[in-house]
Amino acid sequence: MFDTEKFDAILHIDIPINEDVIDDRIYARDTVKGVSKGFKMHANWDDPKMYSNMSFGRLLRQSLNGMGDGFSCKVTDFTKWVVVEVSHHNILTGRTSSKTFLIVFQPDQKGIVLSTHNRYRTISGVDQAASYIRSACTSLNTVNQTKLG
Repeated sequence: MFDTEKFDAILHIDIPINEDVIDDRIYARDTVKGVSKGFKMHANWDDPKMYSNMSFGRLLRQSLNGMGDGFSCKVTDFTKWVVVEVSHHNILTGRTSSKTFLIVFQPDQKGIVLSTHNRYRTISGVDQAASYIRSACTSLNTVNQTKLG
């Protein structure tokens, strides 16, 4: 097969391959049933591949674009989990305030938006998440109106 004198050591692993076993994750993009075992065979853990083609973060970033003068939005996409930080900076007063949200999505775009451990809202899509974040951040503008001291 090959000349063994060219190598210092050869590691031979004899593991039988069962080609009849189907990896459950091949169904991950279509159904939750395909990932019932979950990530690395842990129970109740969704396989991240199930959400990889959803692009919830990108859709949310597009929906939150153009919130107004002084607003900025940072979206971090972890497939199923999306973190959004919205901040407002008032140039005249020099104040900046921000709010952070965690959005947990299901494959059908339903989910929950958390602003604190006890403040949350259930959603049925990315547009509802964006609407809730926009309305929760309207107070950031008024907080920054008073001048620093």
